[in-house]
Amino acid sequence: MSTTTAMISVRCLGPFTATLGKREIGPWRAGKARGLFQFLLVNRGRPVPRDKLHDVLWPQAPWSPGSSSLKVAVHGVRQILAGTGADSASTAEIRFDDRGYRFQADDIWVDVEEFESAMDLAAVRAAGGDRDGALRLYRRAAELHQGDFLEGEAADWVVEHRGWIQAKALRGLTSLRDDAHARSDLAEVILWCRRILRIDPYHEATYRMLMLTHGQLGELGQVRSWHAICVRRLREDLAVEPQPETDLVLRRFLGARRRGAPAEIQPLGNWRHRVRVPAC
Repeated sequence: MSTTTAMISVRCLGPFTATLGKREIGPWRAGKARGLFQFLLVNRGRPVPRDKLHDVLWPQAPWSPGSSSLKVAVHGVRQILAGTGADSASTAEIRFDDRGYRFQADDIWVDVEEFESAMDLAAVRAAGGDRDGALRLYRRAAELHQGDFLEGEAADWVVEHRGWIQAKALRGLTSLRDDAHARSDLAEVILWCRRILRIDPYHEATYRMLMLTHGQLGELGQVRSWHAICVRRLREDLAVEPQPETDLVLRRFLGARRRGAPAEIQPLGNWRHRVRVPAC
């Protein structure tokens, strides 16, 4: 199923949006209806006990079976689904039984589900030796990962799941980066490196790869710029110094320029450390 054919489309990678056809599902008024819908969506088809939902939505408040807060939130979601016609158009509904609440929808597309499916299948393909198939799926996952999971949301469960999605995205992007490097596609190497740093701004090996790549292109200003960004982030945010290899890349490129000899980068192997400057 694609986003163009599904009755309901939900995007969780980046700002949260949910649409029925071209009509946005909402508005999500004050209260916990939005958070409830998001949590049930991520757990779609699986019943979630009432006490678990209460802990997710009201982590600081003690759970009581007689509490009406959860019922109010459920009612709010049901009203929103009914108000946009989503409940009848795609049989999207919140169901309840003795095991808890669950969100059920027959005709729905959710970007984070597609992302995880692509990443999981890519891992299977890679393990089976189908490198090209794995790379195609990693590219699909990268297309879907347009931002952090539920960007701007700060609930504990969101932050935890966001980290899980980020870790998966980094695995895919790293594979794409290394493939581009093996093919000497320098523009694509830079693209994937920058995507990695959007997720993990402290990924020092990726800064080195950017420095090496821009150095191959003769862009020494970019080499110095990425080195400075790396050092500043590590020192100011983490109170750590860069690894010696990171400074070594900068020194060798600048030293080669002063001697008038281009620094050569061996295209394969351990690119994190292998910088060679020819003797003059």
